[in-house]
Amino acid sequence: MKRTILTTAALVLFMACEPQTPSAGPVAETSPAPASLDSLLTGTGSVALIATTPAEAPPLTFTRRVDEAAAAEGMDPVATVRLEAGPEQYLELTEANHTPFDLTAQAADGPLASAIGAPAGTSPLFLRIGASAGTPLICAPDGPSSLALHETAGGELVMTGLTITAFEGEETASGVMLAPLPDGAICGRTVYSRARG
Repeated sequence: MKRTILTTAALVLFMACEPQTPSAGPVAETSPAPASLDSLLTGTGSVALIATTPAEAPPLTFTRRVDEAAAAEGMDPVATVRLEAGPEQYLELTEANHTPFDLTAQAADGPLASAIGAPAGTSPLFLRIGASAGTPLICAPDGPSSLALHETAGGELVMTGLTITAFEGEETASGVMLAPLPDGAICGRTVYSRARG
């Protein structure tokens, strides 16, 4: 009997000293942080877009290309954008990045950003229309003369139709002085987000 009690006591003591494996509690699921979206206005390639404002605007394919051949000749590369609702409804545009007036207008918080109400720190792009077909994508019934594009912090593309084809002003010894945009220079605005799926 004494032996049984000693054996039982030794067994209890052994079990108490044995390292215990912690029981598995609830496991917190982690998901990777969402990847930041590449900028539509500095990248290249095609992206499908759907309108958020106004919702009835047609879905678009946004395509940006950069021709680096001009850069090889010491000039700025030529960047083009195509906004296409279909083969017979599109806008083809060229980024205006060659004159001091264009560059001054597109500066962060510059005249173009102020005119279109872009958020602080935004440098919207000014694009001249090269070709178009079909019902205007913005500024119906005649369509715009140019576009301003900027992206929101959430990755939406804001497309502002303009009635001007160029910025006017003068170059002085102290820099470029731009004339304010005329009344009625903005003819429409559409906001697009990236299509999912």
